[in-house]
Amino acid sequence: LEKQFKKAQAEADSCAPESLEIDEKFRFVSSKLKGLENAREKQISNLSKTDADISVVQTQLKEVEESKVAFEKASALKIAAGQLSPELKAEYFELKEKASEANGAERLRLESLEHLMAPTISTLKHGKEKQEELEGKIERLENEKFPLEEKRRELAKELGSVQDERRSIQKELVHMQSERAKLQQAEVETNENLRKCLEKLLQAKIDHEESEREIKLRATVESLRRMFPGVSGRLVDLCQPTGKKFETAMTVVLGRHLDSIVVDSEQTAIDCIQFMRKQRSGQATFIPLDTIQARSVAEKWRTFASGARPAIDVINFDQQYLRAFQYACGNTLVCDNLEIAKNICYTRGQKVKAVSLDGTVIHKNGFLTGGTSSSIGKNKGAAGRWEEKDVAKLKSERDGFLVSLAEISKSLKKFEGEQKLRASLTEK
Repeated sequence: LEKQFKKAQAEADSCAPESLEIDEKFRFVSSKLKGLENAREKQISNLSKTDADISVVQTQLKEVEESKVAFEKASALKIAAGQLSPELKAEYFELKEKASEANGAERLRLESLEHLMAPTISTLKHGKEKQEELEGKIERLENEKFPLEEKRRELAKELGSVQDERRSIQKELVHMQSERAKLQQAEVETNENLRKCLEKLLQAKIDHEESEREIKLRATVESLRRMFPGVSGRLVDLCQPTGKKFETAMTVVLGRHLDSIVVDSEQTAIDCIQFMRKQRSGQATFIPLDTIQARSVAEKWRTFASGARPAIDVINFDQQYLRAFQYACGNTLVCDNLEIAKNICYTRGQKVKAVSLDGTVIHKNGFLTGGTSSSIGKNKGAAGRWEEKDVAKLKSERDGFLVSLAEISKSLKKFEGEQKLRASLTEK
């Protein structure tokens, strides 16, 4: 774009001096042509006036000559015929003498006029020559004027094209500035989101190493999902507690089913087991949705005691997995504290499993166990499984932000020539 602009500017600059020179020459030629036209008109006017005077004198002289000839002819005929008396003859000769005198006077006048007109005639002749010369110059100037006008029109057209290109470049520059501003704003926002994400990852203490068994299990589940469309994933990956305070309790409720793999049918489960045997990928528990024995939670537990609710009600999941969570949760209640659980199980004598928020369990038979689970993994608390999902999500977000920043940086490189283009446009 910068090259196009510079090329257009160079063309405009190269045309400008030539256009100015042509305009100046055109104005000079037009001015001189106008002066010559005025001079020619003046000479023509003077010539016409002089010609009129000569014509009048020549006409008068001609009339005198004609009258003299007619008179002499008539008188000669009368004398020859003897028709004139002596008195008339005397009068004839007297009149003839007067006519000769008048004729001589007119001739003197004519000679005087011709003498007076000699310089005028010379001037007129010179004027005619000058006129012819001027007419020749006019014709040449007219011939020169035509190509100059053509050239000026071409230059005006070319200049208009250059100006259109300049406006187009200015418009493109404005668009580039707008797009760059948007990208810079997106870069700032993405950097801020990345910073927050990294802080969360740091707070989640993600520096610990996963156990070999967890790594192997994750890889196995991913392989099964690629091989068999009916594989949904681990139970722990398919749900999320409705609140952070329920994480420990739900870890205890789901217990050994946390790593159970949910599949659509018993046949899919069999195929997965055979695949794992061939790959020697270890063992796993499967929950087939078509054959699993599951019961809906009894409605009475939803309003049985304040501060207690069915475990299945404190997790979010897709309804297509309802049977799997009904099977894993049963009628287990999650209580806000141990006192509420004791009131339900001991005081009111209900044969139901109750788990407090700190993970303490009262079993149906009345046994009471502590609030942590060894199945959660080394170096992790009871809510470790839920933190794994949070960490995985944060990692995914972090990777997405990094990809976005790379794309923004790549896009911003397209605008490296914008500053030079804007500076060049401002100078011109």
